[in-house]
Amino acid sequence: YLLIYSLSRHLKDQTDYSTEDVTKLFNTLDEKEDLKDLINLIRQANYGKLKDVFKALLNTPSDTRPGLNLTSLASHMLLTGVVLWSLQPNSVDLPYLRLGALFHDIGKLTNPQHHVVEGREIVKSLMECTENSKIREVLGKVIEMIEKHHGEKGLLTISDQVAASTDRLMDILEKDNELKNCYDKGFECAGSKEEYERLTRKAVKILKESQLSKLLEGDPQSYIYYIDFPSVQKFIESFSDLKTSAMASFFIDFSVSTLPIIALDKELGGKTKIPIEALLSGYGGHSLLVVRRDILPDKVKETISKIEVLKTFDVKLNIYYAPFMVNDNVISYKELWEGYLSKQMASRFKIDFEERIYSYGLHKMCRSCGVRPVRKDHLNDEIGRDLCDVCYNMTKLGEKRAYNARAMAKYFLEGKGISVNEEERAMDAMEFIAGEGPGKEEKRYLALIYFDGNSMGTKFKSLTFSEYVDKSMFVDFSIKDAYYDTLTMMDDETIKRILVGTMYLGGDEGLILMPSGSALDFTCNFLKKITEKSKLTAKSGVLVIDPTHPIQFAIPVTKRLTEDAKIEEKNSIGVLTITSGVITPDSYEELKDIGDEKKLLRVKNPAEGGICELVKLDKATASDAYKTLEGKLLSNYEDSLDLLIRTLRQRVKDKSKSSSEVLQMILSDTSKNYFPILDYYYALKSLKVGGKLD
Repeated sequence: YLLIYSLSRHLKDQTDYSTEDVTKLFNTLDEKEDLKDLINLIRQANYGKLKDVFKALLNTPSDTRPGLNLTSLASHMLLTGVVLWSLQPNSVDLPYLRLGALFHDIGKLTNPQHHVVEGREIVKSLMECTENSKIREVLGKVIEMIEKHHGEKGLLTISDQVAASTDRLMDILEKDNELKNCYDKGFECAGSKEEYERLTRKAVKILKESQLSKLLEGDPQSYIYYIDFPSVQKFIESFSDLKTSAMASFFIDFSVSTLPIIALDKELGGKTKIPIEALLSGYGGHSLLVVRRDILPDKVKETISKIEVLKTFDVKLNIYYAPFMVNDNVISYKELWEGYLSKQMASRFKIDFEERIYSYGLHKMCRSCGVRPVRKDHLNDEIGRDLCDVCYNMTKLGEKRAYNARAMAKYFLEGKGISVNEEERAMDAMEFIAGEGPGKEEKRYLALIYFDGNSMGTKFKSLTFSEYVDKSMFVDFSIKDAYYDTLTMMDDETIKRILVGTMYLGGDEGLILMPSGSALDFTCNFLKKITEKSKLTAKSGVLVIDPTHPIQFAIPVTKRLTEDAKIEEKNSIGVLTITSGVITPDSYEELKDIGDEKKLLRVKNPAEGGICELVKLDKATASDAYKTLEGKLLSNYEDSLDLLIRTLRQRVKDKSKSSSEVLQMILSDTSKNYFPILDYYYALKSLKVGGKLD
């Protein structure tokens, strides 16, 4: 929707994107079928090329000098565009200037030393691909900007330096004579890789010890806004069925990214538009948005707060801000959080007397959220029967979007088309994702997988704002790339269920629903690929449930399971398989803490070796092991010591049988505090109820 809206602004499009009526707004966006088809066509035809180019931009430094090489071309070119826009307050938007900002250093991809000449040739090759005179005219202006951005002191030259924080960094680094001499030599700075790395470490150490975080003073040229959706999980969990929960998850990110841009564009009155690159991040229930001083902070907050679409769902966004650019200097990451946002965020704990208060009275409660009273005319609508206004509106929106939109889409994976057929789309969502379907009589179970990066708050601490944006883009891209690669390892039937079951995937976290038989294999490989691509680690939880289980209880349990699985600086996985009854956060805590269960259920399982080895076993071995654990060991034991002794005896008794391999794995994984037999049992059971074992 963000791309559709952004593209439509460049056309002679008189569409009124009203934020007064939620249904009308979404319908208006849905009507842009030509733009939607164009976006899908570009993705389908050029996905591999786009991924390669973006990866190259992320891996190419914006500056080769030690200390100035902290960020990539991707974040530098993005911020240069935002800075250039910030330098033109109250001016009419000139898109070719921003295009020039995005392309000005493109030549560094192939020839850093002669990047101006190289950049000119790259844009010339683009000109040769079109005969459209207007496009050729714009690209001609871009070439002119590329050629001059290191010469005359124009808008692009200033923007280039400000985005890189060059002046601020150089003031600090050139106080060191060795670094100053290095900069004077240019590309002859370091004679070897080892010397270059030594100088870089020295520069970073100097910057970390400097006063780079000193607050900017003066009149801001633009502001940065942190837009936060409050109580994200509580909001999602207030909806009882999967399709509505999926729509709620989608609506959260839509609310903090696309909606504010639409509302602020209206406030700007057509003179300029919020450039798409001004949205520096927008997932996980919060966003960072840069707005020129054309609209001052109080007006920005008022404009966003008055969006009627948000009021439809009883949502009030938290909005915090700081100066983004002052006197041609961009705020540092430390300034942003410690100097401004953290102080403003204390207001979250104040009582909001504008909130609606519902009393216990003679009204019927909503069957979904159980909080608000049902709609007055709920009996006249089968879909909205026994639903409050909020749950009804979210249910109606979800009829065409989120889960249903994913089920209607056609996907291309390594050039192969994958789609959900009409009969499968008509099924109950959770039953389809679990693996049930036409011609499949055996019951299947559903797995929820949640993952979250380890120690990301520490890892995201940055010297410059450009570095922060760079890390954010790199993590998001790496995780999506890992997701794509892991999908290619699955069979087609599983792939389409994972695709429609992906609730969200952004930043360093995600929630994915899939058939239980594939959950362990997918998670173990996914975590491994995240580390390969980003050097980061993550914790994960896999909860297996019956497809009829209420989704709003399952999601918070999966997240608690993930937190309990955390192992510092290692990939980890916790598995729990519940095939009967209902698991809630309270019953999960009780299950963990009952007597010897504390020793038998470790939850903190490394994603290398251990339970991840189970997916490598042949079907007969895994089946034999599951039957041994369930029928001979876990069916009757006195305490953990008794169970350990019985397992040792069984291991000797079954020495010639295939199950002995798994029993040896469990015994080898035993420590002073844990005998993790339940971890292995739940992992094998997830395969069993997923149809992967005999």
